[in-house]
Parts: sequence; C-alpha cells; structure tokens
Amino acid sequence: MNIKSVSRVEPEPHIVKSNWRRKHEDFINAIRSAKQMQVHLASGGKLSDLAISPPSDNSDYVKCPHCSRRFSQTVASRHIPKCNSMQSNKPGLRNTFKAKH
Repeated sequence: MNIKSVSRVEPEPHIVKSNWRRKHEDFINAIRSAKQMQVHLASGGKLSDLAISPPSDNSDYVKCPHCSRRFSQTVASRHIPKCNSMQSNKPGLRNTFKAKH
C-alpha cells in the first residue's frame, strides 16, 4: 500500500440547522395575537377576557442561573458572565438586613 495513494478523510463540519421557519411562525402568531388584543381593548373588552397564548418551544435555549432568562447557546455564553458580574454588584439579603438594623 502506497501512502500517497491513501486519501485523507476530513470529518464533515457540524452544521447547525436554521430554525428560521419556526421563529417566523412564532413572530407571525405574536403579531396576530397583538392585533386581536388591540381590537378587543378598543371595543371595550378587558385584558383578562383574552386567552393566554401558549409559550413558544425554546427547548434548545440555555437558562441563565442568575436571572432565569433563556438564551441561545451563543448569546448565553456572552450573557451569563455579564449577568454574574451584575448580580454581584447588587446588595444581597444580608447587606439590606444590616443596613436596616
């Protein structure tokens, strides 16, 4: 077997499928429900009369342990360290208790 005759097999890069269609449908549904809400409120209805729209499925999102918001993987990698530093700037329960007494 000749080394020059053996071709090198390159692994295929991991391709992340775009979910633009699902995001687009979520956006369209949000616009439609906002229009229905405006019409209902303009006709004198109460906001509590309207049905609550189901939340969109964001199972691929990462939850921030500090503020409990959900982000995509790339955004979470930027947000979580920033949120951690912002949380450390806020006074905790111990600090507020000491300030009162």
